[in-house]
Amino acid sequence: MNRWIIVSILVVLMAQGAYAELSLSAGDRVWTTDILHVREAPGTSSSEIGSMMKGSAGVVIDGPVFKEEYNWWNIGYDSGTKGWSAENWLQKSPEGPQQPTDFAVWSENAIKWGENHIGSKDWWDEANEQGYCLRFVANAFLEEYVEGQSVWNSPVEVAAALYRFNQEPGGWSNAPRGAIILFDKENKNSYGHVGIYLGAGRIIHAYGTVQETTIEDAMVHSDVGNYLGWSYPPEAWRPKAAATSQSAKTSNEAQEAGNSIDQDTSCLATALMSEASVGTSEERVSVAWTIFNRVNSPNFPDTICGVANQRGQYAMNQKPTQELLDLAASLIAEPGDDPTGGATHFFSPMGMPKEGEATGGYDIGGGLHEVEGISGKVYFPSWALTMESVGDITGVRPGYYMFYRERIANEKVTLTLNFHNGSAEGPILSGVKVSGQDSSGNAFSQTTNANGFVVITGLPGSWQFAATKLGYDDNSWSQEITETGIKHAYLFAEKVPAKFVSESVGQSTDQDISSSSETSGDGELGDLINALKDKDANVRLKAAEALGKLADSRAIDPLIEALKNDADWEIRDMAAWALGQINDPRSTDPLSYASVKDADWHVREEAYDALQKNTVGGNKVDARSVDPIIGALNDEDNDVRLRAAEALGQLKNATAVDSLIEALKNDADWEIRDMAAWALGQIDDPRSTDPLSYASVKDADWHVREEAYNALQKNTVGGNKVDARSVDPIIGALNGEDAEVRLRAAEALGLLKNAAAVDSLIEALKNDADWEIRDMAAWALGQIDDPRIIDPLSYASVKDADYHVREEAKNSLEKLGVQSD
Repeated sequence: MNRWIIVSILVVLMAQGAYAELSLSAGDRVWTTDILHVREAPGTSSSEIGSMMKGSAGVVIDGPVFKEEYNWWNIGYDSGTKGWSAENWLQKSPEGPQQPTDFAVWSENAIKWGENHIGSKDWWDEANEQGYCLRFVANAFLEEYVEGQSVWNSPVEVAAALYRFNQEPGGWSNAPRGAIILFDKENKNSYGHVGIYLGAGRIIHAYGTVQETTIEDAMVHSDVGNYLGWSYPPEAWRPKAAATSQSAKTSNEAQEAGNSIDQDTSCLATALMSEASVGTSEERVSVAWTIFNRVNSPNFPDTICGVANQRGQYAMNQKPTQELLDLAASLIAEPGDDPTGGATHFFSPMGMPKEGEATGGYDIGGGLHEVEGISGKVYFPSWALTMESVGDITGVRPGYYMFYRERIANEKVTLTLNFHNGSAEGPILSGVKVSGQDSSGNAFSQTTNANGFVVITGLPGSWQFAATKLGYDDNSWSQEITETGIKHAYLFAEKVPAKFVSESVGQSTDQDISSSSETSGDGELGDLINALKDKDANVRLKAAEALGKLADSRAIDPLIEALKNDADWEIRDMAAWALGQINDPRSTDPLSYASVKDADWHVREEAYDALQKNTVGGNKVDARSVDPIIGALNDEDNDVRLRAAEALGQLKNATAVDSLIEALKNDADWEIRDMAAWALGQIDDPRSTDPLSYASVKDADWHVREEAYNALQKNTVGGNKVDARSVDPIIGALNGEDAEVRLRAAEALGLLKNAAAVDSLIEALKNDADWEIRDMAAWALGQIDDPRIIDPLSYASVKDADYHVREEAKNSLEKLGVQSD
C-alpha cells in the first residue's frame, strides 16, 4: 500500500471520529496529561486563550467537535480558564488522590526536618538574591541537604510533572498534612513557589529563610503568586535510609512485625544520634531509657516513634550510624535495667548559657546553678523546677547530661468538681454519677449534690474520670490533677428522635432536651463538639478544624475549653484558629489570655492572629482585651509576665498603667521591669512619669534604668528630644541609702537642669559622706545656673576635703562666670 493511500485512510478515519477514544459527557471531570493549549473555538487555527500545565483539572461543558485533525472539548478549568482543548491530552480525572505508601510517616518526618531548619538561610543565595524553595521541599522529604533541585531541572518542570488537585481558590483546605502546595507565579498557571502543607491553611517553606506562615501571607509576595493546587511528593524524594530499610527485609519476615521493628529501631537510633552522638555508652543508654519510660507513661505516645517524633522533644535531625542502629536494636531487644530510675526528661548544661552570657532564645526559667565540670553558674530550663533530678548516674557526665523524672507526691489533693449542662458556664447538673481513679489507681464513685458538685480526694497526677446521667451523653476523660482546687465539667443532652421531642414537653427539665443545646439543634455540630473531648488527639484536631469552618457561635464555649485545657498544643492552636473564624465577642478574653499565657508559641501566635481585625481602611487593629493580659502580668511564670508586659505596650491602653507601674516597681525579674518601662512609654500616660523617673535612677539593673529614661524622652514640635522626667521622685532618690542610687540621682538632676532640685543638691554637696556624690552634686549645680548655688560652690571649692570635689566646684563656678579663689 502506498503512502498516499495510508494518508487518505487516516483522513477518513479522523472524519468519522475514529480517534475519539474518550467517553465523556457534560459534567465529567478531566485533567491534562501534558501542557495543553486552550482556544476560543475548536481547531488549531482558533485564537489561543492560554495554556494549562500538566495536571490541570476541569469540568466538561460541551463537545466533542472534530476539527483540524483533533476532537475538541469545551472545558471549564478549575483555575478559571474556559475554552476548547484537544482530546489527545485529556483524561478522566481519577476518583481521588492516591496517597503514596506510608505517606503519613514520610510527610511527618519531612515536616519535622523542615521545622528543625526554621530560620535557616541555607536555601537562599545572598549574592544572586535567588531562593531555592523547591530544593528545600525536596531536601525535607529526603531528610538531608542535597545540592540541586532534585528530579527536575527547573521549577516549571515540577509544576508540569506533578498532578495538581483542588486548583480552585482555597482548595488547599482539601489537602492532607504533608502535601506539596504549589503557587502560580503572575497568574500564568505555571509555577511560582512551593511549600509543605501543615494544615489549617499554613505551610512551611523557604522564602529568604525557612519559615512557617499562612498560605494567604505567602501569596502577598508577587514572586510567590496565587495558590495553584496541591500534590503528593514523587517517589524519587524517598529518604535513602527508608529505601535501604525496605530492601533489607528478609522474605520470611511477617510484614507488619518487620515494619514495626524497623521503624522503632530507626527512630530510636536517630534520637540517639541527634542527642548523644558524642556521648558515652552510659549516656546513650540513659537517653534511650527516657524514650522507653515515656512509652510506658500515660502522658506520652505509646510507641518509640511516637515519642521520638513528638514535636519539640527530641532533635531527630541527624542520620544514625550503623553503630547506633545496632545499639538501638539491641536495646529494643534487651533493654536491661533502667539506669535513670524512671527519667523522662534530660538536658545538657553544656548547651545552656552561663551567667552573664546572652540568653535570647533559651528557656532560663530554672535559674542559675553550679554544675560539676563547668566553671561558673549555668542556667537551667524552667521545667527542671517542676521535676525531680535522678542524681548521679555511673558513666554520665553531669556537665553533659542531667536527667529528671516526674515528682512522686504522697500528699493528697482535694478536687471540687462542678458539672454543668452544655458548657462550663451552663446550668448546674445534679445527679451526675462521677467515677474513676486517681494517679495511683485509687477508685472513687460519687454523685453530684443539689448544687451540682462532688468533692474527691486522691494522690496528685493523671486522674481518670467517667460521668453519666440519664438523658445526657456519657463522658470520660483523663486530666492532670496536681493541686487542691476547683474544676468544671459538662455533659451534653442526648439527641432525641424528632417524634419523641413533642412527647417530652410536659416533663421535668431533667428529662427535657433543651432547644438551645448544641446537639439538639444540629446533629453534625453536636457530634463535632463531642469529638472535641475524644481521647484521640487526631479526632479532636479535626473536630476543632471542622468547627472553625462551620463558624457556628454555638461552638464557642467548647472551643474555649479546648483552648484553655487541651494538653496537645496542636489542638489548642486549632481551637484558637477556629475561634477566630467564628468571631464571637465571648472568645476575646480567652484568646487574649492565650496570646501571652500559652506555653507553646504556635498557640500564642494563632491566638494573636485571631484577634487582628480589619478596619474599614483595610488596616489591621489589635483587638485583644486588656483585662486578661493584665491578669497574666501577675503569673508565676517569668516568660508569661514578660509577654504580658509587651502585649500591654502594644495595646497602648491606659487601663494597664497601674499594673505596669506595679511591675516596674516590684517584679524580681529585670527583663519584666525593663519591658514594663517600655510599655509605659508606649502608653504615654501622665501617671507613669514619676515611677519611670524614679526607676531611671533607682532600679538596680542598667537595662531598666535606660529603658525608663528612654520612655520619658519626648519629641518636641521641632523633632528634637526633651527629657520629660519628673524632678520630685529623683530628688527623693538623692536621699536614699544606696550610694550608687544617689550618684545617679545627682547626675539626672543635673541633666534635667530644674531649679527645684537646687536645695537638695546643695544639701548633698555639703553633707553626703561619699566624695563621688558630692562631686556629682557640684557638677549638677553648675548645670542649673541658679544664684543660690554660688556660695555653696565657693565654700566647697576651698573647703571640701576631697580634691575632685574642690576641682568640680571650681569648674562649675567658672562656667557661671564666677572667679574662685
